[in-house]
Order: sequence, then C-alpha cells, then structure tokens
Amino acid sequence: MGRERHGLDEAWMHPFRVLMDSELRLEEAAVIAREIRLTPDQVERTVATSRGPLIERWSTALDVPAMFWSVEAPEAAALTMTWRTDLRRMWPYPAGACGDLCLTVGSDGRRAMVQAVGDPFRVVFVTDCGTFESRALDGPAVGFTLRATGHCRLVALAGTDEADWDRTVQMLDRRGLPGLMSQRAQHARQLAAYATGITTPEPDLDEAFEWAKVRMDECLAGTPGIGRSLVAGYGASPAGPADGRPGSAWYFGRDACRTAMAQLAAGDRDGPRDVLKFLSLTQDARGSVVSEYTTSGRAWYDGLESTLHYLLLVARHAAWTGEMDLLARHWVAIRRAYRYCCGTATGEEGDDPHDRRRDARWIPALDGLEPLAEALGYPEVAEEMRECGRAAREAGGALLDDWSGLGAWMTGNFDDALARWRHQAAQVRSGGNQAAAAATAALPAIEGLWGVRPDAINRAVVIEPWFPPTWDGMAVERLRIGQSVLNARLQRRFGQVVARVERIHGPRIHVEFRLRGPAVPSSVLLDDIELGSGRAGFEADSRHVLVWHD
Repeated sequence: MGRERHGLDEAWMHPFRVLMDSELRLEEAAVIAREIRLTPDQVERTVATSRGPLIERWSTALDVPAMFWSVEAPEAAALTMTWRTDLRRMWPYPAGACGDLCLTVGSDGRRAMVQAVGDPFRVVFVTDCGTFESRALDGPAVGFTLRATGHCRLVALAGTDEADWDRTVQMLDRRGLPGLMSQRAQHARQLAAYATGITTPEPDLDEAFEWAKVRMDECLAGTPGIGRSLVAGYGASPAGPADGRPGSAWYFGRDACRTAMAQLAAGDRDGPRDVLKFLSLTQDARGSVVSEYTTSGRAWYDGLESTLHYLLLVARHAAWTGEMDLLARHWVAIRRAYRYCCGTATGEEGDDPHDRRRDARWIPALDGLEPLAEALGYPEVAEEMRECGRAAREAGGALLDDWSGLGAWMTGNFDDALARWRHQAAQVRSGGNQAAAAATAALPAIEGLWGVRPDAINRAVVIEPWFPPTWDGMAVERLRIGQSVLNARLQRRFGQVVARVERIHGPRIHVEFRLRGPAVPSSVLLDDIELGSGRAGFEADSRHVLVWHD
C-alpha cells in the first residue's frame, strides 16, 4: 500500500506487517514522483532528475510470501532506502502484541532476519547491492537503512514456520528472482486470455472489465493456519494506519460471496471454489456462515446475512459451473446452512423460525438450490425447498439489497443501469483495490447488459441482451457455462440486428436467445429459418446466425 507522490507506505505478509514508513532518497533529497503507472503485476513510479530518470518499482510474488522493491537511478547517483519493521500483527491485536524482536544480520551485510521472540514467523530482507544498517527502535521495531549507487533491489521473504520457510526458499531456488517477478505478469496475461472478455463501443467499459478481473483475482489470499479465500480489498484502513488494518484485507463472508459471484460471471472459477471451501469449513455448529474472519484468526458470526449469501453463491456456482462433485463434497455444510435459514436448526436468541422460513431475501438462493438438490439425489430436500420458496413468495418482503445494480437491468431501466455501470467502471479504472467495486464493474456486463442466465446443470443458457440504440456492435467472448464456452456478437446493419453465436469449446449446449428493449422485433431468422417470435431456441454446436428486422 502506498501513495502516488510519496511511494510505499506499508507491506503486509498476513497476518504480520513487515515494512512501514519507507522512504527513498536520491543524493540525500526526498524523491517525490510526478508520474505513476499501474499494471496487473507491479507499480512503477518515474521521477525526472537533472541527471536522468529515476524509476522505482514494487511487486509481489504470486504463490509465496515475497515482495520486491527496486530502484534504477542515473549512474553513480547515491541512493538511500529506509524503512521500519515491527511485525505488527493484524487487527484486532494491539501494536506490540508480537513481543520483543530478534535481529540477525549476515556477515556480508546484505541479509537480515527479523523474528518475534517465541514466534516462528520470520521475515528476511536480502539485497543484491549495498549493505544494511540496522538499529533498534521503540515499539518494539527495527529500523533499516540501505545505501547503494546507481541501482538497488530489496527482496523481502517470509515464512510462518520452518516448513513454510523451506517452501519459500525452494520456490526462490527453482524460479529465481526474475521468475518470481514475472510469474504475476504471466498470470495476468492468462486471466485476460482465458477468462471472459467483452467488447463495446466504449473502451473505458472494456478496460474496466479487464481491470475488474485482475482486482478480484488479487484479493484471493491464503493465510497459513486460517485458510484461503477472498479478502475484501486493500487500501487505506477505515480506522487509520494506527489500527493495524491494511484496508479491508481480511475475510468477510458476505463480501467474499459477492465477489465470487462476479468472478463466476467473468469466467474465473478459482476464487469461488476457494470461497465455498473456506466458508463451509469455518461454518459454526448452528450452520451460520462466518461474517468476519481476520488473518490473525479471530472470527465473528452475524447469523442470517452471510449465510443467505453463502447459499446464493452455492446456487450461482451450480448454475455457472455444474460442478456436482465439488458441491457434493460441501453438501453437509450447504444443508446445515439451509436448515439454519429455515429456522429448523438452533438459531440466535430471539429468532422467529416462522418469519425466517418466509424471509423473501433468500428466494433467489432457493430457486438455484432446488435443482441442485435434485441433481445430487435429494428429492425430499428439493421438495422442501420448493415449499419454502412458495411460502417466502406468498409472504412478500424485501429481496437482497441491489448491491450490483442488476435490479435496473432486470426491470428494464436500461439507461439508468448503463449510467450506473459507467460510474462503477470509472471507480475500478481509477485504481481502487476494493473487491466489491470490481465486482460491480464485472457482473453488470454479463448478467446485466447481456442478460445471461446460466443453467449448467441442464446444459443450457438464456441470453437476453439489451443492445443500446446508439451502439453499432458489442460482443462477449469466452462465456463459460459448465464445460461449454461460447462467443456472441451483436451488430446493426442495413436496418437489421444480427447476432452471431459460436460454440468454441466443450459439449453442445441449448441456447435461448432474444433481445430486450422497448421496440424488439416480433420475429427472427435463425440460420435462414424464420421463427414466429422474436425468441430463438437452438442447440449450439458450431456457428449460428440470428437476424431481426427493425
């Protein structure tokens, strides 16, 4: 985490802060950047000096606890890098909770290890040029100064115990520093190439969608002894740096489910799988899903809210992926969460089981859970879910809050929905690192603009796009439903709207396709065959062309 002009503020290897209060000086003068560039794999600051440009970069490894801080300066320029290390444990622990620190410096002055007394966690700083100067500070903390000439690179490596440290060292030996630094860039390229992509006449929307995929993927984090799930994001702590919280970088049940649902729509399934596993394993005895879980190991349960989102994520995961084996492994936790929401498990004090069974907020989850229960071989549970859904609908009430903006798309307020999506996209493009913001830039593109409703269990999908009247064309690529992958494109030409649908991978899938909007044509040509309505249903086995006459 850092600031554009100042540079790096803090670096965390959860649950510990390993670097803070950093500063770069050139010829004893503070470096204030005038230009910054963000890419999926690193942050780069450029400073113009009288002797030439100075370039400062930060990056982190993808699979091991390692960070990199490098500086390239004009030849023979004197560089000084300073920082502090206090091994502050993640909130809710107070500052200094790690106890006294032990410092060990290598004989060549290019390697230093800091470890809390009585704790196996350690962080090791390594440099390829210059030497460390260290000093004990109050706090307790250790202050470091690294002096070099022309260029400098600092690497911080960590491990929670001997086994974890051995894995870090082995990965470093196998890939080397250049390999670790390039791995994240390679991963970002793969995410762009294999996950879902969109094309619109507005490049800002396309760019925001790509950044949203990266931002959500960046929030997938594993903490030894805790688990692996999606954190809520990074950035300034809501309570300030002194509180020991790097933004929202801990695990929230509700927020993780929302981000995972957006990842499913964007064709990324790694995060949703980890979220399902984490929330299933951390579920309490009542069936309630965790509300907050810090990377220091403290957990809170709020009852219905996170549990409803967990069930909705299960339903969406089944609809998008059809991964029955995975969902069968978590069925005990899924059913326990369902019972908790029904009120047939022991609830919180004051809960009314009758009201909870009729809570309309979980209707969307029930609609997706019922076919899942049938597919897994639990017809009695499926019938019970049908009855719960019927009771909830009869009772009315509010659905889950419209956090993603999909409500406007579903009710036909398309102009308002597009305006909100543009605003959400601008937030992601501005560099925000909150997973929720990224999710609201990704989900409306697929389930809003394109109106995709997947049914991977039955190998089917409904695609109901709204084609903005001022646009000449738009496309969605690598749309993943179950094991099938589709491309779809819409174009306007000579008074016609033409859709091209192509299956590019996987088995055949049943597609229902129609346009949404106030003046949708009443008939459509499907592969030169005229249909009596504007809706076309077909088995996508290769390329198909649909034509509507304005």
